[in-house]
Amino acid sequence: MDSGPVKLSREQLYEEVWQTPIHRLCSKYGLSDVGLAKVCRRMDIPRPPRGYWRRRTTGAKTRRPPLQPAGEDTQLEITFSHRDNIPKKTVANREMKIPTRLPILDEVLTDPHPLVAVTRNRFENASEDGSGILATKAKRILELRVSRPQLDRCLRLLDTLFKSWEADGLSIKILSRNDDDPHRTFLCAGDERLQIAIIETVEEYDPGPTDEEKLHPKWEWRKRTASRATSELTFSLDGEHVNSYTRFYRRYKDRPGLPIESKAQQIWQAGFDYFEKRKQHKIQEEQSRAAAEEARRQRELEWKRYEAARKREQEEEKRRLEEQRKIDELAQAASQWSRSELVRNFIPLCEARLRESGVPDAKIASWLAWAQAAADQIDPLKNGYPKNELGKQSC
Repeated sequence: MDSGPVKLSREQLYEEVWQTPIHRLCSKYGLSDVGLAKVCRRMDIPRPPRGYWRRRTTGAKTRRPPLQPAGEDTQLEITFSHRDNIPKKTVANREMKIPTRLPILDEVLTDPHPLVAVTRNRFENASEDGSGILATKAKRILELRVSRPQLDRCLRLLDTLFKSWEADGLSIKILSRNDDDPHRTFLCAGDERLQIAIIETVEEYDPGPTDEEKLHPKWEWRKRTASRATSELTFSLDGEHVNSYTRFYRRYKDRPGLPIESKAQQIWQAGFDYFEKRKQHKIQEEQSRAAAEEARRQRELEWKRYEAARKREQEEEKRRLEEQRKIDELAQAASQWSRSELVRNFIPLCEARLRESGVPDAKIASWLAWAQAAADQIDPLKNGYPKNELGKQSC
C-alpha cells in the first residue's frame, strides 16, 4: 500500500465520515477529533450526532443528512500526509467493541438464561416488604431489589446482557465470601469480577390520616411516613480500581422517555471497558512496581557509590594525615638533632672555661659526663630515629 500523502475530495471525506466512526477515522489519518471536526467545518461536511453509532449498532433508525452544494469559501480537497506511517495511537475506552450477539431485548422472555430462569422461579411466590419490593430468602439468585411490576423488564434486560456477554467470552457468576454474607451477581473475566445489580428507587411519603384520626381536629393527627416503590430502576456496575485513585462505578437510571432498556448497548460496552481498564491498570501497576524497584536499585547503587567514594576520601585523608605526621616528626627530629649538635659544640667551650676557673678535674669530668648525656638525650639519632619510624610504618 502507498504510504505517501492521501488526497480526498469533499465527497470522499463525506462518505468516510458517515461510514467510519470518528475515533477510527482520526486514527486512520493521524488527526485528533477536534482536528477532524475543523476539517469538516472548512469543507461544510455534516458530522454524525452524538449517539449515532450506538443507535446504528443496535439497529435503531438513523438519519443521514445529504451533502449540500459547496459554497464560494468551501474547501474542496484535503491532503493527509503519510497515511500508513502514522503510528497508531491507543486511546483508552474509545474503541467501540462490536458485540458478537447484539444486546437487543425481546418483547417476551423466552428460553431464558439459566440464572435468569432460577431467579424468576424464586420470585414468582416471593413476598413483598412494606415498600412493595420483592423479598425472598433464596440465596443463589440474581441481585434484584425491585417490585413485582418491574420484575419482567429487569429479567429481560439481564437475560439479553448475559447472553451477549457470554457470546464474547465473559461469564456470569453468583458468589459470596461465606454462608453468612449475601450472594452477589458478578460479570467475570478470568480472575476479574464486576458486580451487577438492579435496584428500584424507594421513596418516603405521607400516607395521610387514618379514618379514626379524621374524626378529630387536624392538630391531633399523628405525623407518620411510609415508603413505596417508584418504578424507577437503576442498573449498577461496581468494580475495583481502574487507576491509582478511582474505582469503576457506573449507574444507568430510568429517565422520562429513556428507560434503562434503551441503554443496553452502553451497559454491555461498560462491562468490556471495565476489564480493559483493569488490564491496563495492572500493566501500569506492574510498570510502576518495576520502576519503583529500579529506582530503589539505583538508590542502592548510588548509596554504594557514595559509601565507596566516602571510604576512599577517608582513606586518602588518613594517608595525608599520616604523611603530614611523618613530615612533622622528621622536621622535629631535625630540629632536635640541631640542638644536640649545638650542645655538643658548646660543651668544649664550657670545659675550657671550667679549667680556666680552676675547677677540680673530678668535678669537670662529672659535669662533662652529664652534659654529654643531655646532648644524647636530645639527639633523636641516639633514641632510635628513624628506625622507630620505619617500625611504625611496617605496622
